[in-house]
Amino acid sequence: MEVPKHTLEFNDITYDVVLKAGKEAGQTKRILHSISSSCVSGRLTALMGPSGAGKSSLLDILAGVKVAGKARGQVLLGGAPRRAADFARLASYVQQKDVLVPSAT
Repeated sequence: MEVPKHTLEFNDITYDVVLKAGKEAGQTKRILHSISSSCVSGRLTALMGPSGAGKSSLLDILAGVKVAGKARGQVLLGGAPRRAADFARLASYVQQKDVLVPSAT
């Protein structure tokens, strides 16, 4: 069975969090500002940047798993707004952190 090719497109993604500790507690910090791009199925796409640049935050937002903070912008899958069920069926995302129980592997 051939899987149709889709494009994951994201436009004007902005992500803000409220700081919880330190002398800036309660202030809002912008983690991502107006990020836009697209990824085509069947092509390798690299997301690169230094530690703390927001790479994991962007991927979490695109996958719909970011729960803290406030994300704004548009995420499209195949030209339509991304729905969780479609994304789960058509895309995979391996998170940076190990989520396996060490004693079970």
